Amino acid sequence: SSVALESIVRELLDAGADVSPFFEPLEEYPNDFSALSFLRCSDLHEPGMSMHHVMLNFLLWQRQLEDHDSALANKVGGVLESLAKKSGIKLRFNVGDWIEASLGCRGWVGGVVANQWVDGYPYRIFLDHGTFVAAPVDSDEYIRRPELRFRVGDRVECQKGEEWVPGTVTKQWPDKGIPYEIVLDVHDEGQFCVMPFDWDKFLRALRE
Repeated sequence: SSVALESIVRELLDAGADVSPFFEPLEEYPNDFSALSFLRCSDLHEPGMSMHHVMLNFLLWQRQLEDHDSALANKVGGVLESLAKKSGIKLRFNVGDWIEASLGCRGWVGGVVANQWVDGYPYRIFLDHGTFVAAPVDSDEYIRRPELRFRVGDRVECQKGEEWVPGTVTKQWPDKGIPYEIVLDVHDEGQFCVMPFDWDKFLRALRE
């Protein structure tokens, strides 16, 4: 049962067990893993998926059912979150990083990482249009760095207060999730300018 799974995981975590194998890719589903047998996850496994990914698939499937077992889904989500937080796995993006999230057939939408490891999902993302989504796996299939408009050496204008200040792009992705570092032509308010987003309201091509 889900209670048994939760109990087993809690005991493993309390004992300081290494949970990294839970995140390693598997070519075959471990049908003899009795703690997960009640989930009937084998149909949700594809070669190369980890058990973490399989259980996330189960969680997504459960929450899409009209008559889904909310208690079961909540327990599985709690187990995934606990395992993830104890794993020590370093995610590619930090809270506050500007990224793009895949919305499936609706394409890619820009957003900001709001949280890490929520309900077992590596990322909770606040999209540019004002809603939240979760990235189920930390891979370019679901979350990626946006393609930037300007290259190193391009002449641009930065929005500073009510003025536009000219400068030159010197770095792309200089620090974590910041898209640009720009050296300004006017140094009165500081030589460098960093842009948190690649948006026209913050940064545009220099108008000669």
